[in-house]
Amino acid sequence: MLYKLFMDTDKEQASLIVIFGLLGIPFSLMAIIMPEAMHLAEVFWGLWLIPIGTLVIRSGMFPKWIGYLLYVGSLGYLRATVSYFLIGYVPSFVDYFTMGELIWVLWITVMGAKEIQQ
Repeated sequence: MLYKLFMDTDKEQASLIVIFGLLGIPFSLMAIIMPEAMHLAEVFWGLWLIPIGTLVIRSGMFPKWIGYLLYVGSLGYLRATVSYFLIGYVPSFVDYFTMGELIWVLWITVMGAKEIQQ
């Protein structure tokens, strides 16, 4: 079902998801040695939510508000990285911005995706 979402909707957006996901892996692994690298990985975690949100909105398989929450989640991850490098810590309210990602995962798990009428 999700394969259909990524292949029928927009191949460019799906490609961006893969690229941003792969770019975040080295920084996530680097965080084993240098914990600050996790904040660099958050940049790519945030960027990959933008094409996912676009696909969710365009697909019609999920409520559009979930796609917009994914956009907000993207801003949350980017805000966390900027905050960490500018002021030295991440304010606790930034975590609430990333809840859209969790809501989308729970929606897929509990409700599933709607079947598209052809």
